[in-house]
Amino acid sequence: EKDRLVVALATAVHSKQKAQQEAHAAAEELRRQMAVEAEGTAAIGADFPHIIYDEIDGEPEMRFVKIQAVGVSEDDYDILADSDGKYIVTIHRQPSPGIAEAKWTKEFQFSDGIYEFSEERLEQGILSLCFYKKILQRRSLRSVKRNHCSSFEDFHLISDAQSLASERSSKGSVGQEKCFLPNTAFPSTDGHLLLVQNLKVGCYVSLSDKSEARVVSIAEYTPQRTKPYKLMELVTCQGAYRMSASHRVAVPNATGDPGEQRAEMLQVGDSVLVGEKVQKLTKVTAIKARTYLYMVSFEPDKPVEMFHMSNWGMQTWGEPLQADSQHLHEPEIPTRGLELLRMVGIPNCSEVELIEAMPTRYDD
Repeated sequence: EKDRLVVALATAVHSKQKAQQEAHAAAEELRRQMAVEAEGTAAIGADFPHIIYDEIDGEPEMRFVKIQAVGVSEDDYDILADSDGKYIVTIHRQPSPGIAEAKWTKEFQFSDGIYEFSEERLEQGILSLCFYKKILQRRSLRSVKRNHCSSFEDFHLISDAQSLASERSSKGSVGQEKCFLPNTAFPSTDGHLLLVQNLKVGCYVSLSDKSEARVVSIAEYTPQRTKPYKLMELVTCQGAYRMSASHRVAVPNATGDPGEQRAEMLQVGDSVLVGEKVQKLTKVTAIKARTYLYMVSFEPDKPVEMFHMSNWGMQTWGEPLQADSQHLHEPEIPTRGLELLRMVGIPNCSEVELIEAMPTRYDD
């Protein structure tokens, strides 16, 4: 009985030692695997690979740079430019769980011309930079008619606002100003569209309630190289709209009258007014961009519809003129009219001759 007890104890000790050895080996393997995973995770995006591609279908030619920037926030990168068309992108990624700190600097200067920086966006770990070729003149859409200013003197009032804007721009970037982006259009009182960069003090626009409002002040903010402006992109099922982050957006309220909310305070699912309908926001994106901004004040201060116009239009064709359609818009003489002419003794005039003899000017 004593020998049996000794054997049992020895077996238990051996089993315990074996279990401890297996647990230790499992722990070592787990630490090794975690180290390998941590090393691989820390290496994610460490080299910040990038690609460069062009879109040459439009005018001017656009060039895009996309940089893999995993773990990079908007405060971790900067873009500097010089007068020679060279752009320096600096990234200083801060450490986070599973991702190591990393620093990266890259100069971009294109040998086929000078490219002007247009916009940047950081989304889903990709930093996208957009440039347009400077040697091609950037076109803007203009209204067919003049801007319906109330008097000639009003054209000179804009200079004060522009001087003030230039002074503000030289001192710093936009703060709480409510600004429009270039090529934002407003409906005029005669049914045309007026671009914000073409507005003058004294111009009239058509408000959302079909009344009129006068432009009473305009300020232009120039792009800042060291600090981009904060913008918001609001998307509904009827389109996407961009504006400064502090811009006032018309929203419905309980009384039925339009209320206001700053763009940066809106979230997906919130309601906004698009045209005459209430629409839900399906996407809200914060953007930083180096662009011109325009701050406009209307009197009275009521909502006005804004439309985003593209910088470039697609070239299309009209319907070709058919050979048998050259007289489609020429006036026709009724058959009864020809019979009356014959009755008064003018039977030998053809329809073509009568049309050619028709006067083009009438004097009272």
